Amino acid sequence: MNLNRLLVGSVLGLLFLVMSGSLFLLVRENHNLKEAATESQSIAFEDSYSSEEIEKLNQEDVRQTDASAKALFVEGVFQQFLPYTEDTYLSRFDGVADKLDDAVLDQLKGMVATLEPGIQVQNTVQDLAVYTKGTDTDHYLVVARVSLQVGEGIDSVYTQVYQATLAPGEPYRIQSMASLGSITPFDRE
Repeated sequence: MNLNRLLVGSVLGLLFLVMSGSLFLLVRENHNLKEAATESQSIAFEDSYSSEEIEKLNQEDVRQTDASAKALFVEGVFQQFLPYTEDTYLSRFDGVADKLDDAVLDQLKGMVATLEPGIQVQNTVQDLAVYTKGTDTDHYLVVARVSLQVGEGIDSVYTQVYQATLAPGEPYRIQSMASLGSITPFDRE
């Protein structure tokens, strides 16, 4: 009987060791599989996130490039017609006629005298800045610092503010423009 008990105890002990070892190996393999699955999901998420992020960045680049091109167009138009002399006073709009809707061109021509000045005049652009709202790339605020000299007088420096709106599509055209006024520095002396 002792021998039977010893044999049964040995078999049970051996069975316990085998099962414990198997359980340990299964737990370890399960842990490794979970780590591999988590890493795989993490990589897949990172790849998905990267693709989405790259797509957003590409769209943002296109929008910024489009906004920059439009802003440069608006700046170019103002750089063409704001500077003038007595000789180019009336003809300065000819260079931008194809960049403005007819109503805008008529409006600009209507804001100036219809005859050449007859005296020496020089209007010079000292600084020009074009601003836009990031989400609306068709509306611009143009701030121009200009210097006007009439005859032999001293230069009068002032800031002109305009609002310009582009027509949709290409080629770019300014479909509306408004002069928001002038700002002249005030000296208290």
